Amino acid sequence: MTKVSITDSKGAYSLTPNEPGIYSLRVDAVGFNTLNGIQFRARPGQSIEFDLRIWKLTEMAPVIVEAERDPFAPGPLEGFYERQKRGRGHFITRKEIENQGSLRFTELLRLTPGVRIIPLGNAYTVRFKNVARIGGDCIPAMWVDNVNWGPIDLDGGPDPALYPSDLEGIELYGPTQVPLEFATPNSVCGVVAVWTRRGP
Repeated sequence: MTKVSITDSKGAYSLTPNEPGIYSLRVDAVGFNTLNGIQFRARPGQSIEFDLRIWKLTEMAPVIVEAERDPFAPGPLEGFYERQKRGRGHFITRKEIENQGSLRFTELLRLTPGVRIIPLGNAYTVRFKNVARIGGDCIPAMWVDNVNWGPIDLDGGPDPALYPSDLEGIELYGPTQVPLEFATPNSVCGVVAVWTRRGP
């Protein structure tokens, strides 16, 4: 059985054994050496006095540790920030998502230039407006956490699968802006790339 006692300001303490036997005493204090392995025999109710001395360890100069989150640190969003610095496409950050307070994914894109939100069954979907090579609105490809999901209308559109509260960032590229990392045969109409808070 382990018993713990904390000394008073003068270093006095007491321990009361419940059963007779041999006990081992250990003394710890922050900044001091540990005194360990002092054995004594005790009987219930017996009072035993010890005068113990522990030595102060060598003091170190104070250490100040500072940490700062680097938004450009390597990780799932590293490419997001790199592409944002290039100035091509349209980017929606986590802070902007929170400020909008939207309940649907497509609501987040409603004010994005060149984007049209249209009904799709019980939800909504996205079109890029008046794409010259198509001669009208065009269905973009969608990527989620670096995985190509195919056309954004797939499986009822993005609204049933993506909730604003789960999102970390969104990238939108028109047909002439698509970066090489998102360029596939189904990206001729543009790309909507989504990053969730779970990440890949």
